[in-house]
Amino acid sequence: MKTNQLLKLTLLGTSLLALSGCGLFSGSTDAQNEAALAAPRLTAEAVSVSSYTPASISNYKLGREYAAAGRFELAREHYLLALAAANDKDLQDALVAELHSVDLMIKSLR
Repeated sequence: MKTNQLLKLTLLGTSLLALSGCGLFSGSTDAQNEAALAAPRLTAEAVSVSSYTPASISNYKLGREYAAAGRFELAREHYLLALAAANDKDLQDALVAELHSVDLMIKSLR
């Protein structure tokens, strides 16, 4: 009786592992897994082409993230860093507008 229940539980567990996508039953080898990990993966940042400097884009992105989190002083600092590295007039205008809005938020919280 106990062995029958144990057998059922074992079969249930292995079938759940197989259904969940466990690599135990997939037949992939370690060499295939290592080759998949070693293959270069292209991201949107690696493929995109822009005339902006990478420092200005990364600081602009960080500034937006900090502003969305409510950390306006940090957002202001990163907007200033992005503005210092910006070489495009449109990006400079966007950063000036972001700085103005963050300054208003800082003043309204004081």
